[in-house]
Amino acid sequence: MKLKSSYQLEQIAGQPVLLPQGRAVIDGGMVYRLNETGAWVLEALRTEPDEATLLQMAAARFLPENAEEQATLDAQIRAFCDTLRALQLLED
Repeated sequence: MKLKSSYQLEQIAGQPVLLPQGRAVIDGGMVYRLNETGAWVLEALRTEPDEATLLQMAAARFLPENAEEQATLDAQIRAFCDTLRALQLLED
């Protein structure tokens, strides 16, 4: 799974944003403001992990000593990826 090449993660005034590139700009691509976790997910997608690997990476990053919150984190990451898919921003 990876971010489509028509979008690029950037920082504007310290805020992570997802910006359309190339043809996506002409086609009216939207700019998406992200929180730090969303930006981390998009950075992690550069390695093109499958969903299970992405969830493991997130757990290692955000829950190194709190496995009880794993299910909540997994659900949040999956929901974010589902939103990216619905917006047609991911390639599986």
